[in-house]
Amino acid sequence: MNQIQVIYITVEGISSTVFDSQVYAITNEIRKRGISIKLFIGQKYNAKISISKFIKLFFNKKTSFFFIKKLNYSLIARKINRKLPQNVPLILHCRNIEASYIGVLIKKQRKNTEVIYDVRGHVESEKDFFNEHDRKIIFEELNTELFTSDIFFSFVSHKLYKEYNKLYPIDLKKIIFCNSAYNDKIFKLNKQFVSNFDEKIKILFIGGNQAYQNINSISEYFNNQKNCQLYIVTKNAFKDSQKYKNIVFHSNLSQKEISKLADSIDYGIIFRDDEIFNQVSTPTKITEYWGKGLKVIAIKSAGSYTDEIINNPKLGYFINDLHNFKNIQLSKLDYNAKAYIENYVRQKYSMSTNIKKYINFYEKIYTRFK
Repeated sequence: MNQIQVIYITVEGISSTVFDSQVYAITNEIRKRGISIKLFIGQKYNAKISISKFIKLFFNKKTSFFFIKKLNYSLIARKINRKLPQNVPLILHCRNIEASYIGVLIKKQRKNTEVIYDVRGHVESEKDFFNEHDRKIIFEELNTELFTSDIFFSFVSHKLYKEYNKLYPIDLKKIIFCNSAYNDKIFKLNKQFVSNFDEKIKILFIGGNQAYQNINSISEYFNNQKNCQLYIVTKNAFKDSQKYKNIVFHSNLSQKEISKLADSIDYGIIFRDDEIFNQVSTPTKITEYWGKGLKVIAIKSAGSYTDEIINNPKLGYFINDLHNFKNIQLSKLDYNAKAYIENYVRQKYSMSTNIKKYINFYEKIYTRFK
């Protein structure tokens, strides 16, 4: 195991909403399991970043930055390759489509190199939804190259695999399935939890400030609900928060702060449009809710978890429209209900479970070098 050397490549930068939970935490935990893994971070020049976080990572020998003004894939591939150890077998674990294309270009420059394309979402339908048609064409070309290359794949859901397999026959022997897992070191049930049944039912929203998160719709509805207290946590301060008198808003909380807030919450809510890129996704917030023992209220789409919620009422509720919320009979959750949910998700969708899958995959791939 100690012979395996992994290079993890991301171009999303340290200001990404998932950098701490889906990149840094995962590579750290893999390293603790005895795998040599170095993190290569593509950072855009004009991105707003935490200077203290950047300095800490910049001087960490286990991380390396490459700076992006414009994504010139060939140039970046050459720059990264110059920083890599030569004449040793390497596994390039590449997060998302552009990092994976860079990984394939590096593989063409060197021997004994294998690539994992970590397929995080259906980028073509997402770009279509946001009317970014030029980007859609570029991503279609990149995916044609990637899915016809001799590389390995990690898909966040079986639904996502099925969508791409309609266009590209992808060998199941070269695939693993790892969702956008929650950090079970942080999001876990408070063992001292005692439900106060005299309090209002508490509902939590965690998410970004993008329009597709439907925060305004959620806020307008719950602002007038007398028996519920809604808490909204966003990365940046929500600009319309002053309009809503009965909702508690938080911004820029750490994962530990969000976890502490969730100790006393009963339900987590998500509201997504039922588009292809949402249908095949595995929203991290859903598993974070479950990791804290919260039932999920999913409106329109819970991504690839939709069927799971419909088939298991202990996990939450699925409704087609926000105004159908009135048909749900919500009640406070006791410890046993929360413990069931936490145990269920920890075994299936936690970071710890994914790390085992990644390491087993690395070991399988490494046999190619022998």
